[in-house]
Amino acid sequence: MRKLTNDYDFPEAVVRAVQDDDYDRGDSDYTVTELLKPPRILALQRKYKEKIVEDVSDLIYAFEGKILHKVLEEANRAALVEKRFYAKVAGKKISAQIDSLCYEHGRLSDWKRCPAFKLTSKEPDWAFQLNTQAFLLIENGLEVNELEIVAFAKDHSKVQAATVKSYPKSAIKRIPIELWDKEKTKAMIEERIEIHEKAKKSLPKCSDDERFKRFNRSFGAIVPLRCMFYCNVSNWCEQYKEELKKENANEVSVSPKSK
Repeated sequence: MRKLTNDYDFPEAVVRAVQDDDYDRGDSDYTVTELLKPPRILALQRKYKEKIVEDVSDLIYAFEGKILHKVLEEANRAALVEKRFYAKVAGKKISAQIDSLCYEHGRLSDWKRCPAFKLTSKEPDWAFQLNTQAFLLIENGLEVNELEIVAFAKDHSKVQAATVKSYPKSAIKRIPIELWDKEKTKAMIEERIEIHEKAKKSLPKCSDDERFKRFNRSFGAIVPLRCMFYCNVSNWCEQYKEELKKENANEVSVSPKSK
């Protein structure tokens, strides 16, 4: 069971709902989600698994996504839903739990709850995730002909939809994803496995992209947002600690600028 704090005094029912997570990664060396993670972060998460402590407030978005999946699972009676599949690639057991496979059309769908701006773009990780899921399904004798993300905007604004041309007009959007050929997908999976296996022997640094390092108006500086707010192993990360030392030496503030 995950270790949680409740710094903002959420109701006990909320704390228990977040803590009672029924997620099961199965008997696999890597899940698709793990393959997508920066190798440094995954290696540290595995090393310090028993020491990681998170606050309930940091897990609310994941909790809301869980609710969405649960409701859609119960409503989606004409498809194969929420089932985990396995296959061996490069000597490693890979797994993924699909959201929905429509048997009639061979359409693999993945539900995403995300910011509204993502409804007008295609995240690079989405293609890898869905194509890896499709690969696992095909390896298990199922047919896949189409891939799609069904994106639910958690912050959609009707006002912006009516006044901004490029803004998504609806809070839900179906986003088609290119279906790769099997060999391309396998090669991509093998590449990610190799990266993570190397990280077990020599821990690589996270790239600026992986750290969400960019200019932020609230700080008035270029900052690694993931390290600061979205990484649950930053306390054990020497790369981040070294950066903090440099910031302190240069008297750079990591606190948001007041308005």
